[in-house]
Amino acid sequence: MSFEAQEKKQREQYAKLYNDKTCHSTGNWRDVAEFIMATVPRSYRILDIGCGKGLGVSLMRDNRFLCGGLDVTLAAVDKERMTGKNSFTEAPAWNIPFDDGYFDFTFSSDVMEHMPPETVETVIKEIYRVTRVETLHIIAETENNHYPDSHLTVHPITWWRGEFGKHNKHRTLTHLMTHDTMWLLHEFICKRGHR
Repeated sequence: MSFEAQEKKQREQYAKLYNDKTCHSTGNWRDVAEFIMATVPRSYRILDIGCGKGLGVSLMRDNRFLCGGLDVTLAAVDKERMTGKNSFTEAPAWNIPFDDGYFDFTFSSDVMEHMPPETVETVIKEIYRVTRVETLHIIAETENNHYPDSHLTVHPITWWRGEFGKHNKHRTLTHLMTHDTMWLLHEFICKRGHR
């Protein structure tokens, strides 16, 4: 399937998912945002890749972080969150419409496993292209029982480390972790007042 066809398919799929009233979660956005605010300099320009409803971006912006969101569909981002200079951009992760090194820090949570296998290499290259200093990705290693066929590229974290390692030409500081690791770090850093 072409990248254009993949984009159309994902835009429709996630617009439907994000607007589904029975869908109570689009990831652990609050914990991830808190972790980033506790560990990343406030002066950094940050991009949330696969921002979903934009809740994490909004929380970080409310706390004076320079954060924007990118998602294949912005259907679920409400008008109030859409306000603000360059807050949200609608585009797939394999075609990030920003200049090289535009962001100091990029991240995703529960996104990489949703990428169609044929796009993974391009997505990783795009992440490194737009990232100047550091990137963080929290990746699920299992199928999604609530939304079958939504996790298209399911591999152990070691596989992802290999894929990212192949394309890290500028030795960008890279953190790849599972949800369990993220929870432990969040508990240690955020819950103990290390802000």
